[in-house]
Amino acid sequence: MTAQGQSATSMAQPAVPTWQPVGPLQVSTAAWNLVTGSILSVAADPSDTSGNTVYLGTSGGGVWKSVNAAADPASVQFLPLTDTYKVPAGSLTSLSIGAVSVQPGGTGIILAGTGDPGESASSWYGVGILRSTDSGNTWSLIQNSTLAPSGLRFSFTGSAFAGFAWSTVTPGLVVAAVTESGYAAIANLGSSGQAGLG
Repeated sequence: MTAQGQSATSMAQPAVPTWQPVGPLQVSTAAWNLVTGSILSVAADPSDTSGNTVYLGTSGGGVWKSVNAAADPASVQFLPLTDTYKVPAGSLTSLSIGAVSVQPGGTGIILAGTGDPGESASSWYGVGILRSTDSGNTWSLIQNSTLAPSGLRFSFTGSAFAGFAWSTVTPGLVVAAVTESGYAAIANLGSSGQAGLG
């Protein structure tokens, strides 16, 4: 192969895409200076055909939303949605969100499963599902599930959510992938949400 042939071959190589950070940006704290949590889950609103409305679930940082995610990277903004959530006494232990999902059909319903599904000791456990019916403006906490037909209640304390899947046949039906967080195993919290005996 000639030098000229090599030059033509190398010029035909596709360009390597460049990654650019779009947020959320770090938050300044007195104790830890600039901090940020890793992103554990991304959910695009399926009713927004422009692709601009995106929700993020973060490790220790709650749920974040962008309404211009498809814009120029320099102008993309994410805003925290759960930083001001009023926690029921003694319930929510952290704002780690392992899974976030938007119900199809433009209903405004968002589910954010608490707990980090990673296996490390820093994978904080959750206590349930944060549910919003107004696209993330307000939230309520679902702390347990009732198993049909037995009526047994399952507590989500100690759990971590890894994903959600909405039914395409029954619009109100959603299935969650739930596991025990790494920290819950260390803290001896079982799937029942009660402290272990040993």
